[in-house]
Amino acid sequence: MKHSLFGAFAAVGICLALPIRAQATTVKLATPLIASPQTNPVIDCAITNVGDKPVTVTATVFDFSGSDVSQPADPTACPSLTLAPDKSCIIQGKFSGTPALGFCKFTASSNKVRAVGHGEDPVTGVISSIPATTK
Repeated sequence: MKHSLFGAFAAVGICLALPIRAQATTVKLATPLIASPQTNPVIDCAITNVGDKPVTVTATVFDFSGSDVSQPADPTACPSLTLAPDKSCIIQGKFSGTPALGFCKFTASSNKVRAVGHGEDPVTGVISSIPATTK
């Protein structure tokens, strides 16, 4: 009886000593409201993988009312892809009215990312940059 009880405790101890697999991480980031007051304003949302492993990311541009106004800047743009280490993607939000009021939302499969939203005038360039933070 002593040996079977000892064996049961030993089995529990071994199970507790085994590494526990971490649950998948989803990091959510967002910018505050961005204003771009120029004619034909644009809001860009960019995310960069600063880690040493690929990261799955999404990026979305929303207007002031919460509507998705995302338009990929190029074929390799966000909204959803896997970024290699030290790579970035960008997505633009096009606005018909002036000023543009919107924000960026991002998700990533790792916390090894940095993200930013830019208020931009297509003629003169970036007029404001606001880093995204976790919610």
